[in-house]
Amino acid sequence: MTQNSSALQFASDGPRGDREIVWAVVAQDGRALQFASWELRSDKDFVSAMVNKNGSELENASEELRDDIDAVLAAVKNNDSALQFASDELKKDRYVVYAAVDQDGLALQFASDGPRGDKYIVLAAMTQNAAAF
Repeated sequence: MTQNSSALQFASDGPRGDREIVWAVVAQDGRALQFASWELRSDKDFVSAMVNKNGSELENASEELRDDIDAVLAAVKNNDSALQFASDELKKDRYVVYAAVDQDGLALQFASDGPRGDKYIVLAAMTQNAAAF
């Protein structure tokens, strides 16, 4: 699998649910998490470790974890654009949105209307990246 990490897509259920195998494959190709078993994609500890390495892996997490504030915060602190994969509820959360715009003000584009109208969040976004305005 080291040669072609997308081979996980064609693996049987056993390897797709094996933490060590999936971890090794995702370390080479972050997009491979989408082929992991549903159990791993729903495992908070596993997904949190993944999004700490590559925040955009939040896209491949279960809906439940996309609505988990701890997993989403870990993702946006690693990759500000991971906010786009958060649940609609967390895109409204001032704390989550602030954490994202603190990394890159352009993350404001992924927030819900409420935080985009919050002057403190907009100011933080613009301070970090003037193009956020």
